Amino acid sequence: MAARPPTAVAPRRSRPSGRSPWSIPLAVVLVLAGVFATGAGLGRSVGPFDLAPTGGDQPARRESVGLSASRPVRLSVPAIKVTAPVAPVGQARDGSIAVPPLERHNETGWYDRGPTPGEPGPAVIVGHVDTKSGPSVFYDLG
Repeated sequence: MAARPPTAVAPRRSRPSGRSPWSIPLAVVLVLAGVFATGAGLGRSVGPFDLAPTGGDQPARRESVGLSASRPVRLSVPAIKVTAPVAPVGQARDGSIAVPPLERHNETGWYDRGPTPGEPGPAVIVGHVDTKSGPSVFYDLG
């Protein structure tokens, strides 16, 4: 009986994974483009007061319609039965936003280092929810 020569084993071909070698770099570029577009304001949504209607055949101009900047002095939120004075507050020692003192727990505070209501950006109003003696100004805020 003659010995058989060993058969050559053909190398396995790996299947293509279906991904292009450019898919990961392309995904990174698209994510960076999205981050840039959002930072540049291209992702900004338009609110109901952003376009002021104009009369006649003139094309509409982009005008910002809103309140003029003013320091808030009173806050009214009928849904939670809040009517409270507003006092300016700054920064606390730890770097957070300060709040009205506990003696005036039914008062709200406006962060005076941010925009006023009517200016672009979020105007921040703070207040207590409760104290040891009971509910405070924002108790029903939920």
